Amino acid sequence: MSELLDNSEREFTIIKADDLHIAGYASIEMVDKQNDLITLNALSKAVKKYMTDPKYRNVMTNHSNVQVGEVVSSYRDSGGK
Repeated sequence: MSELLDNSEREFTIIKADDLHIAGYASIEMVDKQNDLITLNALSKAVKKYMTDPKYRNVMTNHSNVQVGEVVSSYRDSGGK
């Protein structure tokens, strides 16, 4: 198990930008700490349904009611990535 650092050892950078995109996996097919598994098939169906209505695609900060962004279906930067 990895060692946790206290706050004095952590470094955070606050990025403020009008055009900031963050990419990564929201979920993967893997047994979690509660011994639950969501299959790729179930994830695929859920994502399709989730993306159909923009009012549900908001990104909140730390499980709060503060919206910090929106989930987009795809994005390509000026470098083609």
